[in-house]
Order: sequence, then structure tokens, then C-alpha cells
Amino acid sequence: MKNYVWFCKSFIAFSEAKKLGCTESFGNDPEAFINNIRYSITNCKIFSIEDDIKKLLLMTKPPNENSMFQLPFPETFIDVSFTREEINQLGLDMGYGKIIGIMLREGDMIYDDKENNIKKPVGRALTITIYSETGEKLWFDTFNKNWTIEKEYQDWKVSIQEQETTDAQARDIVYMFALNFLNFINNPEIETIEVTWSKERNEKRIKKGKVPIPTVHHIRVTGVLKEYVNQLGTSGSFNYSHRFWVRGHFRTLKSEARYGDNAGKRVWILPYIKGKGILIRKQYDIIKNGGNKHGINSE
Repeated sequence: MKNYVWFCKSFIAFSEAKKLGCTESFGNDPEAFINNIRYSITNCKIFSIEDDIKKLLLMTKPPNENSMFQLPFPETFIDVSFTREEINQLGLDMGYGKIIGIMLREGDMIYDDKENNIKKPVGRALTITIYSETGEKLWFDTFNKNWTIEKEYQDWKVSIQEQETTDAQARDIVYMFALNFLNFINNPEIETIEVTWSKERNEKRIKKGKVPIPTVHHIRVTGVLKEYVNQLGTSGSFNYSHRFWVRGHFRTLKSEARYGDNAGKRVWILPYIKGKGILIRKQYDIIKNGGNKHGINSE
């Protein structure tokens, strides 16, 4: 939950800085932006991610079709952080120095006709908020992915505008990780242990000037997957010295003749090391898309 606490403290600082006019904003109305994050922080459930699971999810390619995923809670916080160095060692890159926390929720896609003063929802999307730090720049970034448009608007040409200041690579890495997380927690060998913080305990935290903690779900891996994760962990965090990694991926079984009743089922092919000799890092390209960005300039 340390990333959640860091996320919340930084958001409080961001909110106060905005009152003093010390923030920069790109995209939609900053007030709505702040209110949405505040609501998510207040109502979210936390999922704690250990380093071995983080590594596994970063090394998996998400499915091409992602309409099957479902959030475990309307506001879901993934308690995880990434540094640029960790990402680089997996053959990926991002502009941010560090990302702390991933907030997930389902949001409305709004049609905004300013000339006629018309606003109406035209679809739904996976809304993702991250907090990042790069040098003296501290940013909260909210963006939409995996959107669906209502049938009556599907003939419209819908596009998502991306701000020039957006770190597109970081957004796509976070989106990839979020999709893998949502698929991962539905694996039959995954169990979650719920820890609820009592009202009295949180009141004590507030009196001490600390952030109250919502319900935390700790992930427990069982069966064959546990053995795999343990083996993955023994290879040494993000540092390897031999052979090369093949990224994990999801596969849909299509042939009824071959797979029978399992046809149409999605299976997970875990990451694995292939070949012999020196481990080389492979560069992976990730598809890009857009959202809003708000931050504190601490200069």
C-alpha cells in the first residue's frame, strides 16, 4: 500500500498547489480532473502487487481483443511502481523517471458540442490515472483506453486527441500492464486475501496526519503458476545475463476439432527464456493513444 499512500500524498500536494496557482494543466477542466481523482481515491479498493508478479505482468503481451475484461471494483487501485531503468531492462522505454500507482475505473466517453451547449455520453472506456515523477516535474495523467461506442453513434468518426506533452510510451506500458493485471486476477490459480482497515484504525491515522487506507487485496498465487513465479523470481529481479526472454501472451483456442469444448477459451502462454548463450534484450513496439495531463512544476 506504500504506492497508494505516496499517490494520495502527492495528490493532496497537487490540490493545494493548484489553489496557489502553481500547477500546469493540459486537456479537460482541471476542477473536474481533480474531483474525479479525489472520488476514486476515496472509493477505491487496493490490489497489492509483489515484484515477481509485476515482472510477470510486464513481460506478457495482452490479448488483441480486450472486450472480455471486467474491473473487480468500480474504482480499482493497483499498488505498483515502475522506474525507467526497470522498463529499459525489459527492452521498453518511457519518458517518465518513475510511475507510482495505477488507478482504474470505467468512465463515460462524452460528446461535447460547445457551440450548441450539448454534452452527452456516447460510449464507455477504461479510464486510467497514473502519478509520475521526472526530475522536478510531478504529474498526474488521466487517459482513456479500450473504448466502446454506443450503437447509435458507431457511424461517427470518433478520435481521441492526444496532448503533445503526453508520454505516449508510458501510457501504453501502463495500459498493457493494466490489461494483463485484469486477465491475471481471473486466473483460477489466483486467490486474493482481503484486509479491511477499521474506521477506528483509520481515524488514528488521520489524527497523525496520515492517509486513511481502504480495503487491501493481497494476491496469492497457487498451483503450477506459483512454481513458475518462484522460478521467475530466482532469475534476479529485472537483471539477466544469459539467453533471451520470449514475452508471454494470450491465445484463443479456435479449432473445435482440435480443442472440443475448450474452443473459444482464452489461455495464457507464460513468458519463458529461449535459446542458449548470452541473454539479449529485445525491443518491443507498443500501439499508442490519448487523454489529459495535469501536474506541479516545483521549480
